[in-house]
Amino acid sequence: VMASYVAPREKRASLVSWVFAGFSIASVIGIPIGTVISTTLTWHDSFWMISGITIIVFVALIWLVPRDTPQFKSTLSKQFVLFKDSRIILGVSFIVAICAADYTIYTYIRPLITNEMGFDNIWLNWLLFGMGIFFIIGNKFGGYLADRGGIHRLSGIYAAMTILFLIFGPVLPFKWGAIIIVAVLCIAFSCYGSSTQLMFLDIAEKQYPQSLDLASSLNSIFANIGISLGSFTASQAVTFTAMKNLGYVGAVYGLIATILVIVLSKKYTGMRNY
Repeated sequence: VMASYVAPREKRASLVSWVFAGFSIASVIGIPIGTVISTTLTWHDSFWMISGITIIVFVALIWLVPRDTPQFKSTLSKQFVLFKDSRIILGVSFIVAICAADYTIYTYIRPLITNEMGFDNIWLNWLLFGMGIFFIIGNKFGGYLADRGGIHRLSGIYAAMTILFLIFGPVLPFKWGAIIIVAVLCIAFSCYGSSTQLMFLDIAEKQYPQSLDLASSLNSIFANIGISLGSFTASQAVTFTAMKNLGYVGAVYGLIATILVIVLSKKYTGMRNY
């Protein structure tokens, strides 16, 4: 929500993309640092470090966040009127499908890298670190897309992602080819965030100002639903098919996401002239 208040419209997408990139940066940097602290000292000290950083961030927010932002009185029932809008339903369904597609693979990424691709455990952490870097690249690429059409630019990306899921299994024996596909999938998976976030805020600002807080939370809420769905689907799929076939499962969700974003692009007319 703050992005819509503190940033001029022409810089809004870039700012939102940095917010999403922050999650990836935190994973890439925070997990190794936390591991070093917990192994050098104790795991309790990792949580003390997190508590200290949280206090610093809290103080920074009090100091830096504007206090004169517009506020709208609202009740819980008035917030949920947002879900009467078909564009919102399409948008959150698209997010669920994208995250479900990604996590059909990501849930089993470690055994896929070591058992199916044939990389040694020595390579594992470096490859996971590299995936984190590609997630960051994807978030920033998402900001670029959001500045140049946003939702209306995503259908081609997710159609291509679906094709990559289809060829993922056959390419697995060629380990570096498979890793390149994973890297591209990481970029594709993480590039939707800025576009959907700006769309949700744009719709809420113009038609449902009482629902701005809810609109700002839709990405994270439905991403977690999609992650759970993808992980569950993958765990069920490996009980009756080989792990190398998970790409085909992801392709089903990818196709659903592509169809949803095509329909959404026709219904949502904003961002075309950004």
